[in-house]
Amino acid sequence: MLASTATAEARVLGHNLFGIKIRKTFTGTLAVFSTEINDVAMAAAGVNDTNAKEANIEYVSATFSDVDTHPTFDETSSLTVKLFASPCDGSILGGEVWGGKSAGEMINTIGLAIQKGVTVYELISFQIGSHPLLTSAPTKTILIKAAEMIINKINNK
Repeated sequence: MLASTATAEARVLGHNLFGIKIRKTFTGTLAVFSTEINDVAMAAAGVNDTNAKEANIEYVSATFSDVDTHPTFDETSSLTVKLFASPCDGSILGGEVWGGKSAGEMINTIGLAIQKGVTVYELISFQIGSHPLLTSAPTKTILIKAAEMIINKINNK
């Protein structure tokens, strides 16, 4: 779990040692991780139910499940995301993904969204690449659907 943090810090150090100046680009750690147990991939980044409560962080969350490729193919896996966002401005605070192997890469997208301060409002207009064998249908991408659900919760408070 510490390898991703160590390599991020090492890249910044290495670039600076060799004269490629990277100033203040390492903003800290998100505790991004993924694993697989009994053929179920699990991944998390940033805020979750437990650490948000411990740190007294207010959040809105939504969970959405679908398959990781178009449902007509044999090698389809279920994939679920739980996305956490600020109720004030919709900024993405964390996420959990579980199901198929693509959970590991999906959490990296969530980690990038957290680092860059992406909001659920921005996420719903995120342009995605789609291919029936490689991704879910573009009309029901799990991150975008979870973001839409959070927006509905924020607007209906």
